[in-house]
Amino acid sequence: MLKKGFTLVELVIVILILGLVLAIAIPTVSSIMNKSKNNSYCTQIDIFKTATKDYVQDDRDKTVSNITWSDNTTCINLGELSNRGYINLPIKNPKTNENFEPSFCITVDKSNKKAYKYSDPDSFCN
Repeated sequence: MLKKGFTLVELVIVILILGLVLAIAIPTVSSIMNKSKNNSYCTQIDIFKTATKDYVQDDRDKTVSNITWSDNTTCINLGELSNRGYINLPIKNPKTNENFEPSFCITVDKSNKKAYKYSDPDSFCN
């Protein structure tokens, strides 16, 4: 009588091949996910910078400024942007999966009067 099925050697070879495929795929997928999180983070930072630019421009148009400058720089935090209606909190940080703190700030440098410079605290996306 003939037995139909796989031998132990055939099953071990299949398991080894699957293990090899997983060993290659997992780091690749992990790398893609990290790049995606970093891209999402930089997109959030760009949104914060745009909101800060709008806030600074609107403030420049006022006769009485709400912004305190020190040596041509200031730090505009997310709490201030939220209070003034430029963003809605809470906003999730894609890198940490936690909410951005309201104290997270964008630094504005107006040393060059023609083009203000906006930067994030860790300069990751500059």
